[in-house]
Amino acid sequence: WWAARAQRRVQMAWLMRSASAILRQAQGRLPELEQRLDGFAKRLCELASQRAPIDELLVVGHSSGAMLAVSVVARALARAPALGQPGSPLAMLTLGECIPVLSYQPEAVAFRDELARLRAATDLVWVDVTAPPDGCCFALIDPTAVCEDGLSPSSRAASAGPKRVSPRFAQCFDPQRWRAIRRDKYRCHFQYLMAVELAGGYDYFAISAGSRRLTDRCP
Repeated sequence: WWAARAQRRVQMAWLMRSASAILRQAQGRLPELEQRLDGFAKRLCELASQRAPIDELLVVGHSSGAMLAVSVVARALARAPALGQPGSPLAMLTLGECIPVLSYQPEAVAFRDELARLRAATDLVWVDVTAPPDGCCFALIDPTAVCEDGLSPSSRAASAGPKRVSPRFAQCFDPQRWRAIRRDKYRCHFQYLMAVELAGGYDYFAISAGSRRLTDRCP
């Protein structure tokens, strides 16, 4: 009874599969995934080096996909450091991230190195969108802070990590509809990728497919 109720309320089976995959990733036991991440990073560099000007190369990662976005962009920067400099078309958008689930695994040394590379690329456009009602994310917390664990306050960077914002989903729906969405924890976690009812606020489709770049939307 408990398992069936947990599955209905929070999709427990999905959560456990995700946790298992993240643990194997931290231990370096997903070689096929590593190959795909390298391939994505290579593709980013190829696109950036094309002669035809590119307005924006936007890398988007949702939930556990935010971890993959970190790895792809970090590996692209290792191949082509100019991608992290002013004027680069590269930008990264992470949604509902749960990066600390991986970054705080003791074995995840390589992933923490990738986070450190992004943290050091202070000109990289990186916006992290998380909603406090979303129980599957680390809301409004710097996902790169693990890189400075144990350092004295004077040794920490004054400004680092992504720009952190809330989508303010409550302003995107009428009150009754938002209450229903907030009770559905699975839906709440995936709302970042879904349409909203009221214009003027967070809009994933406008961000990912609209005419304005991420840096213009979130200066």
